[in-house]
Amino acid sequence: RIRVSARDAGGLSGSDTSNTNFTITTGPAEGNVLSMGTGSGASGAQVTVALNLANEDAVKAIQSDIQFDPAVVSFVSGATTGRGEGMSFSASVVGGNAARLVMVFTDTRTIPAGQGAVANLTFNLIGANGTQSTLAPSNTILADAQAQELPSSEGAGVIQVTDRILVATEVLPKAMDVGAYY
Repeated sequence: RIRVSARDAGGLSGSDTSNTNFTITTGPAEGNVLSMGTGSGASGAQVTVALNLANEDAVKAIQSDIQFDPAVVSFVSGATTGRGEGMSFSASVVGGNAARLVMVFTDTRTIPAGQGAVANLTFNLIGANGTQSTLAPSNTILADAQAQELPSSEGAGVIQVTDRILVATEVLPKAMDVGAYY
């Protein structure tokens, strides 16, 4: 459990205490950050996790090795999405524990400064219930329109094997009988 308290410059304050498992993450560093999202599902299921880019510089190409634990997950495929839409995409498994991704615009386009998903990566969950794997970008190269490497950093995500697939539901009010009222 953790208790967090905060106060702003205007004197307003608030606090909260966790009542479940939590993850502490940091906001994106200034510059160009390639990071993985998170996901979970039952063993035997496929889970799609976002590859995100928060960038200050225009990006023409991305190359990165996404490290994973092969006892927990296996890489299936990937596809561009969102800010990476229209990029050429290729991926291959290297060393049995990483997916090497190469994404590039083959025309004059670039990804402008901003943040959001550039690709979705799909993994098979093969580990036992309760296991998890870090999804860690490494050896990342971001290039600008002149094929010059940009300074960058990386942020890891996690994928977890759960004993069941959680489904969000909406509770609707009971139907009202409006028939026999005089």
